[in-house]
Amino acid sequence: MTQVSGRPDLPDWRVQVLRLSLFPAPDEQPQEQREWERVVGAAPEAIQVNPRTGGFHAVGPWSARDVSPAVLALRVTPARVDWLLQARQDVEDILPTVGAGDIVIDAFRQLLAAWLARQQHAQRLAYGAVLVVPAASHEEANEVLARVLPTGLDLNGVRDFLLQLNRRRPSRVIDGLMLNRLSKWSVGSTSFVTFQISGAQMATTQTPEQAAAQAELDFNTAGEHEAVLPGDRLAALFDELVALGNEVLREGPIP
Repeated sequence: MTQVSGRPDLPDWRVQVLRLSLFPAPDEQPQEQREWERVVGAAPEAIQVNPRTGGFHAVGPWSARDVSPAVLALRVTPARVDWLLQARQDVEDILPTVGAGDIVIDAFRQLLAAWLARQQHAQRLAYGAVLVVPAASHEEANEVLARVLPTGLDLNGVRDFLLQLNRRRPSRVIDGLMLNRLSKWSVGSTSFVTFQISGAQMATTQTPEQAAAQAELDFNTAGEHEAVLPGDRLAALFDELVALGNEVLREGPIP
């Protein structure tokens, strides 16, 4: 485990989940079944189709250089399209992650850049992420958050901490568009309990707790923006949302 002595930088954050969400314009119906192979370059491991609702769900393995094997999913409904990248839930790993924030986030962005460029337009666009900084103890995880959150926040001895805030900013890509920058900060710990049964006796063993500071991001275009988002700006707009997310992970929820 890498100990973080100062403010955590992007590589210190480990990715658990990344998400790109596109909300189609009212006059469009998403047709994404053929898109999986164009994006991934291989057939999905599993597909579910619901003809009645128009729902489509594909899932399969995904890997890239310097990235741990992960699970990629595509979920389509008439109201939205979601691309999800998440860590494999291996039992041996108490705190599964895909890899370092700087590498995984950029790989995810590049993976979906061409797909975004093929979209005609959208009503809204969103970027979500769940990242952790593993820590040796709950107290150390508190210290990690105290260094990234507003100055003067004392987390000494705090057990159940949760901070959520939304600091909006105007987009630099599309004039008149406001961007929500919702971030949620918390500290948690997890462990595994295993049961061994022998005859009438049962023994339990518990792994040591793994503590971590956690950041959840939901950065998206404001819902009150009435004009559709032009297709030729979607890739740049997603890059902007990702860059704002990276800024928050490095500097905290600054204005």
